[in-house]
Amino acid sequence: MSDRPSRCLLPLCLTLLAGVAAAAPVSQDTARQVARNWVCDVVHSGGGWAGASLPKLVDEGALAAGDTVLAWIFRVAPRGYIAVSGRFELTPVVASSETAHPPSREPGGFYDLLVDVMAGRVRRVAADADAGRHRPPHPAWKRYRSDDETFQAKLLLEP
Repeated sequence: MSDRPSRCLLPLCLTLLAGVAAAAPVSQDTARQVARNWVCDVVHSGGGWAGASLPKLVDEGALAAGDTVLAWIFRVAPRGYIAVSGRFELTPVVASSETAHPPSREPGGFYDLLVDVMAGRVRRVAADADAGRHRPPHPAWKRYRSDDETFQAKLLLEP
């Protein structure tokens, strides 16, 4: 018996698995690493974050719609916040500020707007996947997912 059918199925299976892996939600640990690297990038390029040369991530929470994490929100000390996407297909940092506090959950406020926008984007990603059009991870994830040491070494090599 020929092994030709199995050789043809292997690339197909690998392609399908790659689409499933790319569609995986972003974990809180991965989002935290991205947020740390984002702050590091801002400090490196601008000299500080909200006037601080050593800002810190001090807490976090999920921006969710039902059971779906749309983004992870991190408060930065001395002030500001970063919202990291809950999906690899979308840009890693979806909102940030060096001057504002994390969005409050006041009805009709920025938090609700962020939920609406991110829920719409996640629905489009899911609809594409359902139609067989799996989006690859956004290219910026490659830059911001690095561990601290690797990311800082990359920054030293940049002009």
